[in-house]
Amino acid sequence: MGSDSVLLDLKILNGDMPLKFDKYVNSYTVLVESNVEFLEIEYKIRDTDEIKIINNENLNYGLNYIFLEITSDNEKNVYTLEVYREKVESVMKYQEVTLGSGDKVMNENTPYIISFVCFLVILLFFIVIFVRKKSK
Repeated sequence: MGSDSVLLDLKILNGDMPLKFDKYVNSYTVLVESNVEFLEIEYKIRDTDEIKIINNENLNYGLNYIFLEITSDNEKNVYTLEVYREKVESVMKYQEVTLGSGDKVMNENTPYIISFVCFLVILLFFIVIFVRKKSK
């Protein structure tokens, strides 16, 4: 690694880079939302250096690698960004809760069904008691 070919500053505008940038650290993790297809990168290099950004398009869900290649005269220095793109599952109409056996236990209507059945049982119980008292 040449000390001349370094990034002077690096910011990711549409993602989260937990580790603070240090020009002597060449690997960073970046977390992005599911709708991000490429990184918006703000950087500073010396006027005499050139930068080439590799793989910064069509990010896949999960892990991606983007490389920032800094060239100064005959020296080359590469910074690696490990980019994690979140994958958001589509929201289903009915949310299901499963037990270890994998059996479907509950959907969004279950509390209403249970309440209705309890109401019927209580109503039936009072009818039976009221009819018994009336018939005595």
